Amino acid sequence: MFKEYKVVISGATSGIGLATARKFLDEGATVIGIGRDFKKTADFGEKFIPCICDVASYDEIEKACKFIEETFGGEVDTFVNNAEAGAHTGIKQYDNKEHHQAMDLLLNAAVQFGRNLYPMLLKAPHKNPSIEIVASAEAHSISADVLSYNLGKTSVLRYTHMAASGFIGVCCNSVCPGYIKTPIFGRPGTDLPPEAIEATYAAVSGIVPLGRIGQPEEVAEATQGATVIAVGRNFDKVGDLGPQYIPCKCDVIEEKQIDQAVKMAEVRFGMLDSLVLNAGAGIAAPVDTITSDVLDYQYKLLLRANVLFVQKCVPLLKKSKNLSISFTASVASMMVDDTFPYNMLKLGVVSLCRNSARTLKNIRCNAICPGLIHTPLMPEAAWQALGTEEALQQIPSRRIGTPDEPAKLFAFLASTKASYISGAIITIDGGWYTTHPRVL
Repeated sequence: MFKEYKVVISGATSGIGLATARKFLDEGATVIGIGRDFKKTADFGEKFIPCICDVASYDEIEKACKFIEETFGGEVDTFVNNAEAGAHTGIKQYDNKEHHQAMDLLLNAAVQFGRNLYPMLLKAPHKNPSIEIVASAEAHSISADVLSYNLGKTSVLRYTHMAASGFIGVCCNSVCPGYIKTPIFGRPGTDLPPEAIEATYAAVSGIVPLGRIGQPEEVAEATQGATVIAVGRNFDKVGDLGPQYIPCKCDVIEEKQIDQAVKMAEVRFGMLDSLVLNAGAGIAAPVDTITSDVLDYQYKLLLRANVLFVQKCVPLLKKSKNLSISFTASVASMMVDDTFPYNMLKLGVVSLCRNSARTLKNIRCNAICPGLIHTPLMPEAAWQALGTEEALQQIPSRRIGTPDEPAKLFAFLASTKASYISGAIITIDGGWYTTHPRVL
């Protein structure tokens, strides 16, 4: 997948960064690994190029970027910003020196690398440049016990949005790992002995819906190959997708037809590995003029059908070893615009996903939020209007998405390589969300 890619990874010598470097190397990339101690990379081979650098130092980052430019000939396909350390003192124990060191490492390094590598990413040999930033689940929480780390990771998440908006032509995203078994808690300054670290892991395993701590490889990973029961009303455009594609005619507005579809899955498979809930249509009307019939139809199609499928498929999913549910929400769920009631009901799908991830133990539940994806949801004339140069200025990627792009994300979320992703709400919109003037 990444044959001959030129990849730069900070924090590449342990934990998530080490696993990520190994993954890219296995896929055929050449990796410049940034770190300070390369004992664990001794067997990585000649396509791994070590670059000694303390990323808390401005001068050393500048030297590292110069080394990257000279080594890769001014071209980079992917930059993974991962270097970090755990600054775990609380708000009452605030230490100015520790706080500034943490911000240099967690935030300032990402900003400095991004600025320096952006011109090289624009020359990406494979025309698919990206910046991947490792944030943290802490960025979504409020904790007075991990002041500097929490603030740093929250800032990193916000910086990702800014990078996606400002680095035109480069895809910028962040991942937010939860508790992953890495050396971060055992580093100097964390004040956690081994027995305390293991006790922490055990306690967290008891409250995480998946019931375990994640591994670094699960953050680094991404398969496909399945037999699919496809639920829909009209299969004229499907063509021949082979014996592994099984059509099931069903109007998801009708609960009885949903029952029949689930029964078909039970008879054919006896179980399910993955449920992808994607049925939808866009009908927009002002809140003061929409009719109750239209509102009821949209509710049944966009929200109620999802709830019913989840309820009826859970017994079949529980027979799998890699069970997952993926919902199609929309970037409209995060915006205040003219798409009512579509945006309201898609926000309901986001809430359903999060509640399902929390409640359905050991079932991974995630939602994707597509932006402008060229589908029959709108007439062709509307797509032509949205595809003008002026209209595309709102989208940092400067184009409208294609259906295969969210499809690949669905396949990834259903795979074993997404085995520790649950409760995630993932935008796939070319950065549109970051530039919209009215976001929730």
